[in-house]
Amino acid sequence: MFTEAAALAIFPRLTVTGFGFDIEALSLARSLRLNVKEAPVRWVDSPTSHVRLFRDSLGMFVELFSARRG
Repeated sequence: MFTEAAALAIFPRLTVTGFGFDIEALSLARSLRLNVKEAPVRWVDSPTSHVRLFRDSLGMFVELFSARRG
């Protein structure tokens, strides 16, 4: 969840478009000194999910490395 002000400050700066976008968003929020809080969520596993543990995790790592360098 984002306030409108936080979304306007963070989302235009995002460079990651894959699974790592949320980590980059949190990192940007921290660098902008925005208040970040945790909120519980209810996870519901989807049998139609196409997430591949190794391949997608590796892709997220590469995205985050690129985002830090960019």
